[in-house]
This record gives sequence, C-alpha cells and structure tokens, in this order.
Amino acid sequence: MKKTVVTWRLGFLSPVQDSQLAEARALLEPIADVRRADDFAVIDREFGQSDYLFTEPAAERTASELALHCLRQAHRLGRAWSIMWPGVKPLPNGGYLASDVNAALYPESLDGLSGSFNASGPMGRGALPTIETASFSVILAADEKTPPPPIKAPSAPPIEEPIPTELLRPVMSAVLDLLVRFRAFPWHWTRDAAAAQLEQAGYRCTGEGYEGPIFSAANGTTAQLPCDGAQVRAIEFTLAVQTDPHLLDETAYARRQREFEEMFRAANAAARPLLGAPAFSGAAGDPGFPDGVWADWVTLWPAADRNILVLQRQNDRELPLELCLVFVPVPGD
Repeated sequence: MKKTVVTWRLGFLSPVQDSQLAEARALLEPIADVRRADDFAVIDREFGQSDYLFTEPAAERTASELALHCLRQAHRLGRAWSIMWPGVKPLPNGGYLASDVNAALYPESLDGLSGSFNASGPMGRGALPTIETASFSVILAADEKTPPPPIKAPSAPPIEEPIPTELLRPVMSAVLDLLVRFRAFPWHWTRDAAAAQLEQAGYRCTGEGYEGPIFSAANGTTAQLPCDGAQVRAIEFTLAVQTDPHLLDETAYARRQREFEEMFRAANAAARPLLGAPAFSGAAGDPGFPDGVWADWVTLWPAADRNILVLQRQNDRELPLELCLVFVPVPGD
C-alpha cells in the first residue's frame, strides 16, 4: 500500500462554464481541487477546445484498490470504458491476451504505474455531453519510513539553588540611598548642568562612554548621562553590573541572568515604600511596556517632572548585564 494521487484530464468541446466544472467535480467525487483557467492547469487546444486538470486528494491504496477506484471514476463520466496500464503489449493482430488484461485491470504492484484511457465516441459522453476526451495519471509518493524516536528515560528537572540574600542586600541598600537623595532632586536636563550636579553630589567624571559621560562615587556607585547633543535623555545609576558575560559558560551565564532578575525584584521591593505602587512592572513584550525603553525588565513610577525606573538589561550577549535606577525627564519639561 502506497500513497497515490490521481489527476484527471477532461477535454471539453469548448470553453466551459462554471456550472460544467461543478458538474464534473461532482461526477469525480471526492475530487476537491479544480484548477481554473487563470492557474497552470488549463490547456487550450485548437477549435476552441480546452482541457482541465482535476486533482484528487492523496490516498493510501493497494494496486487493485487504485485500479478499481479509477474504473469507478471513469464510469461516472460515461459507459463501456476499461483501464489498461502501460506495459501490456497488444497481440500482433490486435487485441490483448486475457491474462494480460486481468493483470492490467488488477496489477499486483504499484511500482511505476500510470494509466490513461480515451473516450471519443458517443458511449463515452453519457454523463456530460460536452466532454470530448478523458484521461488520468497516477503519481505514487515515495514510502516515508521514519524510524521511531529513541525512548528516553524522563530526567528530573535541575534543582535551582536559591539566590543568596548577601547578593540582594547591597542592591536594596543602594536603591534606598539613591531614592532618598535624588527622587525629588531638582535635576537639570542639560549635559553641563547635570554633570555639575553629579559632581556636587560626590561623583567624579571618569571618562566618556558611548552615549555620554560616566561618573563614579567613593562608595563604588557609578552613574552615566546618556545625551542627545546638549540634552540629557536620562540619569542612570548602576546598581549592579556583570562585565563580559559572554566569557561565562552556559550554566554560569544562565545562573547570572537569574541572579539579575532576582536583584531586579529586590530593587522593586526596596523602592515601593518610598514610591508606592508602580504604573508598570514587567518584561519586554508585555502589554503596557513603556515606549522608548530598551531593557529586558522594567518597573516604572511616574512623577510630576520625571519618570523613575528600575530596569535590568543586556543589549547583546557580549555587552554587560546591568541593573539600573534611572531618572527620565517627562517630555516637554
């Protein structure tokens, strides 16, 4: 038994109407796919005659089942037809041996089979008078022998060790300290003015980053001023950073990502008593994720002249993992 696809080619005496195609489809049930003239399967012949291809759904059949199926469908189009598969040679004086006819009607194998017949006389036009000729072809799909998948014993999920509280306490402490000092601080949103404010607050400029100057404090806290020209887009305080995460193996890298997510949650918990419930907290792609924020996780508290964010990000595998407290000016201020 193999998968077979039978395609019928019906020749009409003239270009056919939709009603004729519907009648032909009904005669050749369960054919469902009738190719239209604007598709590939119409063949225009001389004197206005047209051939249409009707393709049946694929089906699993033996050789005898296929022959019987084609014979039944042929007789829907007219009477007194027979099927003769290729390879059956006629006798020198015409005709066929009875044994060859039986083998052609009911072959033992599907290998290489295709068949056709023609009905050009009145007996072949009993059902649809406008059909001049009819033929069919058979396509045999190759056997698909897919080995069964190997049976694997279920493995227990890895046990994830809890994140140590010693890793979370410094983050919570830094969030509280920065919010107490700067949540209502009257920031200036120009590069020189904001830099002067950071220096007055104990931060020293240590260099120029990709987006603006970088500052550090004696307690190890760092800050940066992403700028568009003279305007400051944000004031970012770094709570935790993992440089060169791409040098970690996969296990260590996955654990470090989980640690930063836990530190993100700890920073949110520390900020809530001072800032209240946030307007948004979630991952990139979640509904309501703030526009214009590039991060993996964000919590947002809006204020009168600024938005306060806790964010965890890694813009690329080779770039640092970062946890930041960010002050962003409200547009228009």
